[in-house]
Amino acid sequence: MSIYFGSNELDDFEEGTWTIAATAENGTITLNSNINTGAYVKVGSLVHVSVRVNISAVSSQSGYLRLSLPFATSNTGPDQSWASIFPLYTSHINLPNDAISTMGEPWINTAYVNFMVQYDAGMWTPVNCNAITASSHEYISFTATYITDA
Repeated sequence: MSIYFGSNELDDFEEGTWTIAATAENGTITLNSNINTGAYVKVGSLVHVSVRVNISAVSSQSGYLRLSLPFATSNTGPDQSWASIFPLYTSHINLPNDAISTMGEPWINTAYVNFMVQYDAGMWTPVNCNAITASSHEYISFTATYITDA
């Protein structure tokens, strides 16, 4: 598709879906196959995603929890402006008592987002996914916009 606006031509537009994968630093996390598809719109180097997943099974999981993205984040840009930090919404996930919010943090030149928790003292760290029990009610959802080189 190409839209012509004088010297400003939009020739890189794409929309679609992808099957989201969840990975743990150790062990495995399985998503419900009925609630594991994300939607995206890509315009030039800007990608907007909408995600909702349901965790259906876990095995010996610990460490980072990562969810896949449709395109890798950019590895260029001033002071990490290519990376967005955005709110993650959760349901029935056992977070630390002093957690005040959860967020997603994509890392440079990767096609995944890390599940992070922010504490009252202002610092944030990855959520240890051993808190996930795979009850039928554990959901993670978010919308985000980030920059890609793809």
